[in-house]
Amino acid sequence: MIKGCDVSHWNSIVNYANYKFCIIKATEGVNFKDVKKDTHATNAAAFGCDLGFYHYGRPDKGNNPILEAEYFLQSIKKYLGHCVLALDWEQKSLNCDIHWARQWLDHVYKQTGIKPLFYCQASYTNRIDLIREGDYGLWVAQYNSKIQKPKVKDGKGYAIWQFTSRPIDED
Repeated sequence: MIKGCDVSHWNSIVNYANYKFCIIKATEGVNFKDVKKDTHATNAAAFGCDLGFYHYGRPDKGNNPILEAEYFLQSIKKYLGHCVLALDWEQKSLNCDIHWARQWLDHVYKQTGIKPLFYCQASYTNRIDLIREGDYGLWVAQYNSKIQKPKVKDGKGYAIWQFTSRPIDED
C-alpha cells in the first residue's frame, strides 16, 4: 500500500516523511484560496512526496462549475503537469445536481489534459453514474479501518482510499 495524506489550512504540522504523496487543498468556491497551499506543496516536495491539489466544490452557493474550475486552475497553474487534480464533493454538495460536478471535471480535463479525480464518501458512490460515464477516477472516503476496504457500487474500484482523518487525513 502506498500511503499519502491530504492537507489544508487546518493542518499546521505534517510529518511528510511518512507519506509518498500529498494532496493539498487549493481553493473552495470562487473566493477562497487556501493560504497554506504553497507552504504544504514546498514542504511535501522537499520530502519527495508526489503532489496533488483539490478544489472544494460549492454548487450549494449557486456557483457556476466552469467559474469554479477556472478559479482552481488559476490557483495551481505553476504546478500543472506534475500533479493529481481532484474535485471534493461532500457535505452540502451531496444534495446538489451531479451534472454540476461532471461539468467541473470535464472543464478541468479539457483545459489541462489531466483527468481529475472525484472525491466523495463511499456511501455516495451509488449516485455517481454520470461521473463514471466520463471515466473519472474515484477518491473514496471511508473511515472505519485500514483493513476493511470501501465498497463501490459499480465494482470499478477507486484510485485513492481516505481511511482516516486522525491525526490528519490519510489515504
